[in-house]
Amino acid sequence: MTHREHDTGWEFEAQAEAFASRPFQEVLELLIDHGLGGIAQAMRMLLNEAMKLERSEVLAAQPYQRTPTRRG
Repeated sequence: MTHREHDTGWEFEAQAEAFASRPFQEVLELLIDHGLGGIAQAMRMLLNEAMKLERSEVLAAQPYQRTPTRRG
C-alpha cells in the first residue's frame, strides 16, 4: 500500500478493513498450515484483494455500493 492523501477517508477504511477481513486471515492460515508450499496460493489471494481495493478506489465506491460520486 502506498501513503498518499485522498479527498475522502473511505479508501483508508477499506484498506484497514482488508487486513482485518476474512481473506487476510485465510492467507495467514494458509501460510501457517503449508509454509512456503502455500506461497503461490497466498500471493494469488493477496493480489485479488489488492485488485478489489484498487477497483473500489477507481470507482469511488465499495462493491455493490451506489453513491452519487460512483464512477462506473
